[in-house]
Amino acid sequence: MNRLIYIKIMKKIYLLTIISLLIISCEKESGPTFINGSVKDKTTNAGIANADVGLFETDGESAFGLGGVLIDEIYSDAAGKFTFDFEARNGYSYYVQAIKDQYWNNQTDNITFVDDTGGETDVIVYLHPEGWLKLTIRDTMPFTINTEFRMTPFNGSFWVSATELDTILTGVIFGNQYKPLYWVLEDFTTSGIETYTDSIYCPAFDTTYYEILY
Repeated sequence: MNRLIYIKIMKKIYLLTIISLLIISCEKESGPTFINGSVKDKTTNAGIANADVGLFETDGESAFGLGGVLIDEIYSDAAGKFTFDFEARNGYSYYVQAIKDQYWNNQTDNITFVDDTGGETDVIVYLHPEGWLKLTIRDTMPFTINTEFRMTPFNGSFWVSATELDTILTGVIFGNQYKPLYWVLEDFTTSGIETYTDSIYCPAFDTTYYEILY
């Protein structure tokens, strides 16, 4: 085969391949899209009723977070189910986000991307239930003024002189799972450090009480 003819044939094949891929991409990323969805408890897999579910559109260019624009909103039914019927646009991505009181509502755990736009697709959005932990911390020894108590029970660290420490710390935690606890006593006079650990199960939608008597 003449080399020039061969090159022309390969160029046509390459061009047809590119056009086919573009057509497939357009068909997948645009057009009428129907979403069948469910909001479920991440720890029990049960449906969550009356969750606020939003459908977001994003072009992926936001520098902060997902940067989506809310284009539709609905509440889940008694079984946790919801539906969206919309026109997906080529070049945009879509995701579903659910929020509800007494569940962790952050953009890491409570979103699901819509992978199959331009058709019918099923999605599940999981929410993790909240629990509450109430810590009672008391110095029963007592320790000297040169001893420090340190702990990070929730989002921030807590440290204070261990002498006659008597306080209560309360915070929100993940429900229906074990909460690891870790605290330290450091004696600056002797440079001695004592570390303690424990793990307690904390049910959802309830307060767990725990005492640290040192």
